[in-house]
Amino acid sequence: MAGVTRDALESLTVDGAAAQWRRIRSRQPPRPKGNQGLYEPVEVLLAYAAMFLVDPSTQGGSDRSGHHEVIRMIADAVVRTSSSVAMKCHNLRGTRAHAGSHEAELYVALGTGDLPFAELYLVALAGARLAGVDETVLPDFLGLADANGGWQALFVGLDELAGEDLEREAAMVEGRTVRQAIADLRVGQARYARQVLARFANRCGFCGLDGSALPGHRLTIASHVKPWRDSTSRERLDPANGVAACPTHDIGFDTGLLTIDADLRIRRAGRLAAAAASDPAAGQAFTVADRLIVPSQAAAPAARYLDWHRTHIWVNHSPD
Repeated sequence: MAGVTRDALESLTVDGAAAQWRRIRSRQPPRPKGNQGLYEPVEVLLAYAAMFLVDPSTQGGSDRSGHHEVIRMIADAVVRTSSSVAMKCHNLRGTRAHAGSHEAELYVALGTGDLPFAELYLVALAGARLAGVDETVLPDFLGLADANGGWQALFVGLDELAGEDLEREAAMVEGRTVRQAIADLRVGQARYARQVLARFANRCGFCGLDGSALPGHRLTIASHVKPWRDSTSRERLDPANGVAACPTHDIGFDTGLLTIDADLRIRRAGRLAAAAASDPAAGQAFTVADRLIVPSQAAAPAARYLDWHRTHIWVNHSPD
């Protein structure tokens, strides 16, 4: 049986979304093993949105307690079981043998920008509010309502995945078309960046700059410790391989002017220290904390990645 089509998403309006939400909220509570019916377009958008926070491959089985909190929240909002929402994520990503080809096509269209997901997500939220579904039931869990830039604000952390490099990386992914792999890389990298920034409370680990002061302007970036180009597929998406940094300190760390010791002490390369001594502007730009600034309840980057950075990236191993 056919599901949500691309045309249904392209033509979605706030009034149309509100009508969908009224039908959704009038459903009877779902039975764990019962047929829960076809998905509405707004539900498909929410399932896709969930993948920016959780890897679908970690969401299996029927045990609600084993599902990510965003999956459970969406399930409650759309009056379905959490296993149904998790399965929809798998279907969209094309990781289930019996998933419809149209679902994989939607995933690709949303993930490559052929369909404007950020705008559609906000339409789905506006429709929910019009239908009386408030923030206690369905919050803006991607935080896009107050962000500038729409699509760009959503796909944070893509500097290493631009143009030909992105297509070349995607072409190396076995069992996926290039467009499917591009969609995977974009969503996976955006999820990684969100996790890294959350670990650091959106503050630069080197100087403490608060990137949330101006939402949507990328004052803080999720910087790989072991660079994307040198990492395995798993390492590329491991939040323990990341540090939040302002643009200046991101460049300094990426090019080896800064590094982090095993005890999280920040070190400046000799050439940077010399430049800072002769140029007050350089000294001001590269003023850093003594130790990496990590919130008390958060985990610091993994030692193996920091070791790799000091061995392969740092340009000068002499003391400051």
